[in-house]
Amino acid sequence: MTNMTDQLPHQPHPPAHITKVSPLSNKRRTLQIPQYTPEEFERRLYVYEKGHMTIEEALPLLSDAAKLFVSRGFTVEEWEEYEGRL
Repeated sequence: MTNMTDQLPHQPHPPAHITKVSPLSNKRRTLQIPQYTPEEFERRLYVYEKGHMTIEEALPLLSDAAKLFVSRGFTVEEWEEYEGRL
């Protein structure tokens, strides 16, 4: 007899999320981070925020845009708009 769970498709882990308020626009945004489980992301973020690793070392699977959001709290688009007003 076949186990019913053997027939189910693989369920990926739930993605991590991070919410930040942009210092440029004061907008609150949440970024979904599917590369890490919530637990793994929290551990890696803690190491980064404590200064034990750079963001590149702690979160190597993130895109540059996601690293900017995690480290600074704003998006690439916000930065480009802000930079254009300088």
